[in-house]
Amino acid sequence: MSLQVLKNAKIYLAQYDVSGDFNQVSLQLDTESLDATTFGQTAKIALPGLESVRLTGKVFRQVDAAAPKIEDILKANLAVAQVPLSLSPLGGAAGDSAWCFKAGVASLSTGFVVGQFPAADLSAVMTGGALVRGLVLDTGTKVAGGTGTAYLLGAVAASQRVYAALHILALSGGTFTAKVQSDDAAGMATPTDRLTFTAATAKGSEWKDAAGAITDTYWRASWTLTGGSVTFALVAGIL
Repeated sequence: MSLQVLKNAKIYLAQYDVSGDFNQVSLQLDTESLDATTFGQTAKIALPGLESVRLTGKVFRQVDAAAPKIEDILKANLAVAQVPLSLSPLGGAAGDSAWCFKAGVASLSTGFVVGQFPAADLSAVMTGGALVRGLVLDTGTKVAGGTGTAYLLGAVAASQRVYAALHILALSGGTFTAKVQSDDAAGMATPTDRLTFTAATAKGSEWKDAAGAITDTYWRASWTLTGGSVTFALVAGIL
């Protein structure tokens, strides 16, 4: 078993990279335990109910920082449903593992302790869809259209879907359109567009998904950019 020390977890909330404001983060997947005990039983019986997903973290407050401060970003997404949220614990480079889901900031509590940095506790919950584990298909700053590396994510069964979260962190002077493509070989000689995001002229975020069956096993990011530059992160997975 190979263990790695976590030093640079990436956290994207909507159109923001909030990684530099966190020093702790956890992702919790729960299944509600429902009482199914009936007459005649001599012990309590429980059956699994609905799943819930919660991301919690500790954030250092920026008391005198210029807007938007981290608390401004989090407050703006308080009780806002279905905002793309992605977590890549090993750094968020293309090809790194990641989780993504549609979230809303459920709570934000702050405290001030003498001799300590001002901090806040964040809780974000899943507000639709599912918790998807996949890969960062591509990320970084681009000044022209292009394609990313093809990754072996696998086929999408008829009972499954392919999901993707797009975070446009900066966009100036152009129109940006991102896609998720698939092919049956790593060379991507005949790629098929599976997910096409809305053409963007400003930073923002979007969630897309598509149903199987898709027999292709290789997946990549593709994008067009007419002028300007863009910084984005695109996470995709199959569930």
